[in-house]
Amino acid sequence: MFDPSQQLHDYFVQKGYSDLEAYHEANKVSGRCPPQWLHRANQQTERTPVSSADTKHNMPEEYNSPAEVPVGQDSEIIDLGFDVSEADVARPVIRNGNYNATISYVRKGVSSQKGIPQLLIGYRLLEPTKDLQGKDINAGFTINQRIQLQPSGKLTQEMIQDRLKRVHFAAVGPGRVTTAEWVGKHVRIRVTLREPHRDEATGEEYDASNDIGGVYPPPKSAEAEA
Repeated sequence: MFDPSQQLHDYFVQKGYSDLEAYHEANKVSGRCPPQWLHRANQQTERTPVSSADTKHNMPEEYNSPAEVPVGQDSEIIDLGFDVSEADVARPVIRNGNYNATISYVRKGVSSQKGIPQLLIGYRLLEPTKDLQGKDINAGFTINQRIQLQPSGKLTQEMIQDRLKRVHFAAVGPGRVTTAEWVGKHVRIRVTLREPHRDEATGEEYDASNDIGGVYPPPKSAEAEA
């Protein structure tokens, strides 16, 4: 079986290190040098470097340093007997509707296309549901809402503030708008379906996805059950 530590040892021997020094250097680089190697090396007298022809495992010509030695060459190639398509691994898209959820996280980021600052809010569903194909979606499935934080196009600062106020009021109630108390709060979200579409500006194609059409205070029954 291929052992990168042995190959590293041979590499250092070729570079002029003594046998003992090569063992120690290989151990430092790979962290895999077996204890019995060091014991054996300590029992040996130092020897003069040998040529690459005398080594059992030679460093391939394309490797210029120990850091380039690949790890995992002892892996097996296994055909598991089934295929996968893009549809199999696509993120589930659930049906339009109102859902009880908790706010699981709030993070700042930027939009992927234009790098505009945005707030990313994750809503974790409290009940199971189904996707568009009728497959079961367990409670805990998370849907993201992205709120742009910088005006652009027809989006004004007033519109941005209004969206943030609605999330805060649904989660906390009246008061200063801050995300400090949002996480873990129960809300009611309206989930909408965004059909597959093509961005006319970039030409990029997008699959169907879910949007958050509104965030509201939770019904009293949901609060009691939580």
